[in-house]
Amino acid sequence: MFSIHAFKRDALRQLRGHWGTPVLLTLILGAVYALLNAPTIVQYADQLSVLLDSVKTRDYGAFAAELSKTQSPTLALAVYLLSGLITGALGLAVSRYYILFSADSGRASFGTFLEGLCWWWRGLLAYLWHSLRLGLWALVLAGGAFALAGIALFVALAAGAASALSGVSLFDHALFAFPTLAVAAGLYAVFVNRALAYSQVFNIVAEYPDISVIKALDASVAITKGYCGRLFLLYLSFAGWGALSCLTLGAGFLLLWPYASTTLAVAYRFLKTNTLASDALIRIPSAAQTSDATRDGAKAILLGDKTGGESI
Repeated sequence: MFSIHAFKRDALRQLRGHWGTPVLLTLILGAVYALLNAPTIVQYADQLSVLLDSVKTRDYGAFAAELSKTQSPTLALAVYLLSGLITGALGLAVSRYYILFSADSGRASFGTFLEGLCWWWRGLLAYLWHSLRLGLWALVLAGGAFALAGIALFVALAAGAASALSGVSLFDHALFAFPTLAVAAGLYAVFVNRALAYSQVFNIVAEYPDISVIKALDASVAITKGYCGRLFLLYLSFAGWGALSCLTLGAGFLLLWPYASTTLAVAYRFLKTNTLASDALIRIPSAAQTSDATRDGAKAILLGDKTGGESI
């Protein structure tokens, strides 16, 4: 049973007496991401400063000019690839660490994280393919949302004209907009669902070195099938702790991040085990159960192929 309370209790049990390395990893990740986002933070700070000056002088030309500044396409692509390389490599290494941490009662070492960094290129591929899949969904859903917005605008304009001619209340015509808003909310829910369906790709790529990234995406969709709503509630359950951590000027994240990461790793293990028990979808020796020599030769059998490989 997918039990958020049980996952969190298991995570706290494994973290007891083993907080040192997870907190160290959180410090490292925080420093790296802060440096990675420093240019964006500086840009927003400059825009805020210009905006405040524009408000004082009532001249918004400088603020408009500041907003119009854009990076060259080449530089933007280079920044995106560098960001993807760092984010992907760290994401894979962290996923690997917490998978082994949750499987070995909190006894994973810092070397596990460093070993995960050796697969940086798989992390980059996972980041790029994950972004591409979600980006395509975003484009499709955004197109639908813009179409609905156009329809809603047309209805509103027609309603206004009709009201002026017939004296019918504009509110009666505006009721046509409510279904449009409901459909737009549904489109956003679909995007969130897809994001949750692909949420396990880094865990799968980290645990199974021989699985291709594309198959890992498909496997992520398979093991999360029917559980996206529960996963959403699991992520949401940390929102309150996140707000409290912000009040501590970020210090609370040193404990919250290991707690959340371990809980999510426990949830991933449940999803994987549940799929194996019901469908034998993935059959491969996991990184937590095999030696380096065995792991290098491990083969993944995915999506209906039942031949070969060993059961976890």
